[in-house]
Amino acid sequence: MTAGEIARHLGLGPSRLSFHLSALEQAGLIRSRKLARNVIYSVDAAGLGRMMSYLLNDCCLDHPEIRAACTCAPAPAGQFPSAVGMAKT
Repeated sequence: MTAGEIARHLGLGPSRLSFHLSALEQAGLIRSRKLARNVIYSVDAAGLGRMMSYLLNDCCLDHPEIRAACTCAPAPAGQFPSAVGMAKT
């Protein structure tokens, strides 16, 4: 997704969005690549998996509310939960 598309979905200005995208990329949660004059951003699944593993296994596993939230049924195949009003289709 281009930075412009992300900005429109989130209602953020370019400088604020750039700051957040940069932080997410430095954290290893997203990747960017240049395509002509655009920068395309995508989720870094391995980085997101490492973060989730840390949060669930090392950080919050013994917290009863976290444990309860992890017992819910997974989403049906091919469907993803929406994030900030952007459902993946």
